[in-house]
Amino acid sequence: MIEDYPTSDPLAPVVDAINDQQYVRALALIDQHASPSTDIAPRLARLKTQALLGQNQIEEAHDAATLALALDASSITAHTALAQIAWKLGHKQKAQQAFESALRLSDYNPEIHAEYAVFMACERTSSIGEQAVQKACEACPDSSDAVAARGLIYLRQNNIPKAEPLLRRALDLNPQNPRAMAWMVILLEKTKRHIEAAELTKLLEDHPDASEFIQSIRNDQHARYVKQKLFAKPDIANFLLADPPQTRAKRLKKRFSFFLIPVLLIPAYFLSTFFSPPVLVLIPYAIISAALLTYSLADH
Repeated sequence: MIEDYPTSDPLAPVVDAINDQQYVRALALIDQHASPSTDIAPRLARLKTQALLGQNQIEEAHDAATLALALDASSITAHTALAQIAWKLGHKQKAQQAFESALRLSDYNPEIHAEYAVFMACERTSSIGEQAVQKACEACPDSSDAVAARGLIYLRQNNIPKAEPLLRRALDLNPQNPRAMAWMVILLEKTKRHIEAAELTKLLEDHPDASEFIQSIRNDQHARYVKQKLFAKPDIANFLLADPPQTRAKRLKKRFSFFLIPVLLIPAYFLSTFFSPPVLVLIPYAIISAALLTYSLADH
């Protein structure tokens, strides 16, 4: 959420730089205000947070957001930014608290509500997340993110019949929504519609935030392609499907042990008839036989 200011505002060039995604320039302009006046210090900290986020300097952005809230605890922008940063850093409880503060302060702004729904769908258990997502969908039914978040809840529950229409509706509302696209790819992969998944993955390549997800999908697709190629060759398929040598060896050991038991019992019978009392010879014989059986079954 970028703040807009009148063109006469001294921080207008910073806002323009951030809107143009010129984050290095924005940070350079911010640095020119080494000792900002009290009236612009909170806004400057918020803008610095946005610029650092754009640069993917997450730890520095966290410090800037913390400062922004210290200077103005009622800032919706600062709470929203802190929520996103804490989420990226894996501080889920802190992220949830910041989202909920931003929601209250903004009187449940639809954009923030949808982002909160996505967070809850991703990071909380399906039952807790479902309640939050349901409220978000009721508050902003035409939000692609909120609808996609509800689809994700059902996808996590492996309820494909309910998840798919919701994700498709989210893409109807915004065909370029990277989250809805990514979750639809997962659904298509789960249902073995690999061609559709590959086509949708190509469309995701235009979104820089989806690079890690695309790489994981590409790895899965490559592994599946290699597997299909290998199994297409009968000799390799037979080899892969056959028992590994270690498994065959263990099975042979077990079979040998079953034959060994009667072989050991026969001498025991004759020994018991020739020696009196037989227990004197049978006890050492039983110990030796048990050791032999144990050795035959052990892994070497």
